[in-house]
Amino acid sequence: MGAFSRIVFSSDEISNSNQSITIRNNAGVGRFCELHVWENNHILIKDNSTLNDGCKILGDVTIEQHCLFSANIFASSGNHYALEYPSWLIKDQDTAVLSSEGGRSKHSKPIRVEEDCWIGYGVFIKQGIYIGKGAIIGANSVVTKDVEPYSIQAGLPCKEIRRRLEFIPPPSILSNADEHLPYFYRGFDQKRGTLNISRKENVIFAGKELIAVLASGDFRVLKFYGSEKSKLDELIFKRHSYFPCHRTIS
Repeated sequence: MGAFSRIVFSSDEISNSNQSITIRNNAGVGRFCELHVWENNHILIKDNSTLNDGCKILGDVTIEQHCLFSANIFASSGNHYALEYPSWLIKDQDTAVLSSEGGRSKHSKPIRVEEDCWIGYGVFIKQGIYIGKGAIIGANSVVTKDVEPYSIQAGLPCKEIRRRLEFIPPPSILSNADEHLPYFYRGFDQKRGTLNISRKENVIFAGKELIAVLASGDFRVLKFYGSEKSKLDELIFKRHSYFPCHRTIS
């Protein structure tokens, strides 16, 4: 944590203990930053992700591994209310909405930034936004819609200007193929130094929770191959009919 940064847990009358702010291994937060949670909010900054000076992260926000946030980025899962009772003061509308359990439960719409994303200077990220793996957001952009994996976007509101690569999942993925690394989507250790070690065993090291993305289609069998040292204590396979930003993936 850099100098003059703040970690804040809400202390209003409706708050409870279900709040957390987690900064994992080798992650860094610059100077004059603010991490702020309210009731039922959780901020999670995973391994090797860094926030530069002046960033404000509020509410329910997950930043996956190896992300780079430039300075003065604002991301909030919350909102204010101006149209519920239009003639009221906005602060009074906020109080009315958040005074009910239903209002509080719908208030926060989580933000997730997947691995290996680069967010430029002064970017605003709206509540409920999903930013796919490997995306780049240009300086001073306003993110109002989900961002596809490996998309490069800029503008107000931001829109795609090019791609780092075409994200087209194959039917199988191999740990020794660099072109398959984007589809080891979340939870795998893809640092070059670590890959040099893991690939000697024809595997890719992984954490406890992970996502791999394969081509859509009908199949009944999913096979995993690894070294004799590999261990799977428990495997829960979930097949998704909808994947954020990329509806053709299942």
